[in-house]
Amino acid sequence: MKTLFALLVVVIFTTGAIAQSAMKDCVMMKDGKVWVIKNMTTSMKCSNGSTVAANGAVKDKDGKITKMANGDCIDKDGTMSKMDMSKPMNGAGMKDGKMMTMMALDKDMTMTSGTVISPDGTVKMKDGKTSKMADGDCIDMNGNWVYTKPADKNKM
Repeated sequence: MKTLFALLVVVIFTTGAIAQSAMKDCVMMKDGKVWVIKNMTTSMKCSNGSTVAANGAVKDKDGKITKMANGDCIDKDGTMSKMDMSKPMNGAGMKDGKMMTMMALDKDMTMTSGTVISPDGTVKMKDGKTSKMADGDCIDMNGNWVYTKPADKNKM
């Protein structure tokens, strides 16, 4: 749960195009799992009855409001914690005053370009070509690969 920011920090601080596009919505492979990372634009309902607003305000089931600070994260169960740099989790977190959501991909996702990404990291382009995402690979919502290392440009 604390680890939402581990993946978010990787996305923010990696070199190349990711750093330049700071927190652009994307799909990323981390530790063998595909994660969908997006700017939070709507509220998120947690299983404990809490609601997390896009501005970082967390309203519990009793109506008490807590404002998330940079480095705070909350999982889908409503448990708040501080950033942990180990493993990702399903939930939301605040980084540099912006709320982001991160969810494990659990079914095929079709990007605006027609590219399809599967939960196992298989990427099928509209033209039928396939590839497999490696740890750290990112693909934006248009289906474009966002490279973290110059050598990755030869992937497709």
